[in-house]
Amino acid sequence: MSFWEYDAEQHLKIEKEDSYNDGFQDGIKQGIESEKNNTLRERKRADAAEQKLAQLQEELQMLRGQLAGNN
Repeated sequence: MSFWEYDAEQHLKIEKEDSYNDGFQDGIKQGIESEKNNTLRERKRADAAEQKLAQLQEELQMLRGQLAGNN
C-alpha cells in the first residue's frame, strides 16, 4: 500500500482513540467539578454546624448564669 492510499481500519482506530480520550477527559472534568461542589456543600454544612454550636454554647452559659443567680 502506498503512502497516499486511505486505510479505513487505521482511520477508525484513530477516531475511536480520539473519542475515547475526549470522553475520558470530559469524565475527569465532570468528576473534579462534582468534587468541588461536594466540598463546597460540606463546607457550608460545617459552617452552619459551627454557628449552631456557638449559639448553643452561648445559651448554655446564659442558663448557667441564671442558675448561679438563683442559688
